Amino acid sequence: MQFYPVHTFIIADNISLNLRVLDITAPLPKPGTSDSKRQVLMSAVFSPATNAKTQSHKDAKIMLVRRLALMCCRDLSPFNIIDKSGFRTFLLQSGVVRNMEDIPVADTVSRGGLDYVYDTTLASVKQLIQTSKDMVSMTTDIWTDNYRHRSYITFTLHFCNTDYDLKSVVLKTVHFQDAHTAVNIKREMELTAQEFDLTNKKIIYVTDNGSNIVKACKLLSVDRVGCLAHGIHNLITVDGIKKTAAINAVVGTAKELVKAFVYKGDFLTAEADAILQEQLAKELVAGTEEAEVESIDYGDASELSENSGESVSDSRARQQMTTLKKDCPTRWNSLMITLDSLLKNRELIERCLTRLRKFDMIPSLETWITMEELVTFLRVFQKATALLSGSEYTTSSIALLLRAEIMSALKPCSSDGTVLSELKRNLMGGLNHRFPISEIHVCAAILDPSQRHLQVVQDFLNEREMSGVQFLTNVMDKYGVVEFANSAESAEQCDGNSSEPPWKKAKHELLVKHQAMRSNDREIQQYRCLSMQADQDLLHWWKQQENTFPRLSALAHGILSVPATSAPSERVFSIAGLVLQAKRSNLAPNKVNKVVFVHNNAHLVDDMNSL
Repeated sequence: MQFYPVHTFIIADNISLNLRVLDITAPLPKPGTSDSKRQVLMSAVFSPATNAKTQSHKDAKIMLVRRLALMCCRDLSPFNIIDKSGFRTFLLQSGVVRNMEDIPVADTVSRGGLDYVYDTTLASVKQLIQTSKDMVSMTTDIWTDNYRHRSYITFTLHFCNTDYDLKSVVLKTVHFQDAHTAVNIKREMELTAQEFDLTNKKIIYVTDNGSNIVKACKLLSVDRVGCLAHGIHNLITVDGIKKTAAINAVVGTAKELVKAFVYKGDFLTAEADAILQEQLAKELVAGTEEAEVESIDYGDASELSENSGESVSDSRARQQMTTLKKDCPTRWNSLMITLDSLLKNRELIERCLTRLRKFDMIPSLETWITMEELVTFLRVFQKATALLSGSEYTTSSIALLLRAEIMSALKPCSSDGTVLSELKRNLMGGLNHRFPISEIHVCAAILDPSQRHLQVVQDFLNEREMSGVQFLTNVMDKYGVVEFANSAESAEQCDGNSSEPPWKKAKHELLVKHQAMRSNDREIQQYRCLSMQADQDLLHWWKQQENTFPRLSALAHGILSVPATSAPSERVFSIAGLVLQAKRSNLAPNKVNKVVFVHNNAHLVDDMNSL
């Protein structure tokens, strides 16, 4: 059996977190119920039971099984941690159990306990989904683990609830055994929509630009938006680096430098310490000489001592060694991080290569300068990717704003060298393909009053020879916002005026249908005259305007919840990678799904106190 080291204070913290509502002296709660009166302090949990008659010994063990399963899912800890002698002794000494026989074995927790926690969390997720309206968005992607080489497909759901709060949940991460064809992906998409009662909702998918997933969305006849982070990544690596020979050569040199020090961590550390000691010695000598001069001129020894200490501290910070980062072709901004780590360790790298007598590998001054220019240039793309991948705010509304920033960075500059100028031309040539201006992003930008004068939106409308009013009207027609509002309005009028003569009803219907300016147009024109502070919360603003602009609010409710990237799916796979480690590679796919699901959605159970 493999050993997983666990510190006692971490265990204490986890137990305090995951068992905080466990009352071993009270009857079991039913799944999905909440009873705030039964929350007790941690001391009560670890103290001996005072009223054991109200809860059977068996029920207490069942509750402990469920809480331990929740703890393992939250912390991504292996279930066999429960069989470790140190953990079991801790439970006994802390008074959680009376004897060792009361502690469940790992198999019991990973089966019955995990199933119960998963089912309870699933019920909470489905209850939250019911607060969504007619329009939601989903991200999906496929990933293969590094050990068993099994493929998994994940789905995440994003929407606004009735209070205009952004909500995101992980729906599932299941084993995808079939070939990765469009037909098979489409079938899994349909099955997921059925499992979570989403078949009657308008779903907008956000995915990468793989041909199979693009075709699957077409077969399913659903709207799809390309992941902008994937687009930016391919713009840099494919359209920029590979097509610019000089930059490609510099990147190749950087990769060789990192590769040369893969198994020389101790050597790098020793040389870094030597450099630091040499620098400290120089600083001390320089500080002593400066102290003699300043004490003669000014006679202020205390100020001198303070300045001298500050200089040594700054020197120590500057010489702190940074780990060399390896470039990963599929990881966003990986190249910039690699180059930045090399630049921070430039002196160390040159010194180590000299000591190793690998003089031919020492980069030239021109190469170092090119690396610096490239890192400075790529920071714009890193910032854009980071902002577009956010999860706590609306990202679709800032997509075109960041596109404008990227276009500004790609404009020729008099200070650009030959290499950087060529790189910018290549990137500009692929920008429209990698970062297209989609209807969803234009609509999201228009629905942000602070961006009413954004030039890229005006250019989009001018190219199509339409006004903002006409564009929003078309979008509302497309997503059924107008039809839904009009039908509700008509039904309300019929209920309130059921005694009206038929000719009056017919006249009203014809006026609504054929009048010169529809109510939609008036609503949009009134909205287009408004403005908003850039630091205001956009969704909260629309919540306040719900009665003033009912149709536009309904549209904003759906459009602004669409993420700009498929980063939520990427985050799920990062969690799955932590679950499926070398010592847990045999974990069954259905358990992987349950652990990942509970880990990402456990906060919903906490809010409901249903465990």
